[in-house]
Amino acid sequence: MVEHSDDVKTLLDALGKEIDLGRRLHLLDALTRQQLTDDAWRELGPAAASLLKRLNGDRAFDAAARTVFARIPLRSIRERLRRMAADTAEEGALPMALALATAHDIEVLPTLWQAWQRTPTDAVAFALAALPLEDTDMRSGVIVTGLAQSQPEARLWAAIAMGRLSDYEPIEQLWDVAVRPREERL
Repeated sequence: MVEHSDDVKTLLDALGKEIDLGRRLHLLDALTRQQLTDDAWRELGPAAASLLKRLNGDRAFDAAARTVFARIPLRSIRERLRRMAADTAEEGALPMALALATAHDIEVLPTLWQAWQRTPTDAVAFALAALPLEDTDMRSGVIVTGLAQSQPEARLWAAIAMGRLSDYEPIEQLWDVAVRPREERL
């Protein structure tokens, strides 16, 4: 863990002083890629919260920015991001849920599930496959709903998600298509 090396201290100081949102986001990105101690993360918290408040609703708050914030392991930041992801009436809810899924945050499962039911996309299927679904009470049948109308890549990720829920049939079907000669599958 990095305590307060000179580099981290410099980044923290610059994050607190920088006015330009884009530069502040780059500094935060650099900090979130460090192995910081709990104290260093807590020191980062106020500057990150301030930046999050300023970016919310701004065009600069794109997928990359959401991913940066999703890497911050502070409860206060994570709860704010979860609220943003849960507000499905907002346009940014699904992108935030996708970013939090990259951090394996199971709390975004309801938003992802609603999105999968509406339009089963590759991104949502990938996010579902990345989450520790085996730690939930979710059943594979809920994923089957969108399989028929999804694209091939989405079907692959959905099959992997179903496998995480101990339903291996879709994976076996994909395997058969990929490796067995057509005449053997008939």
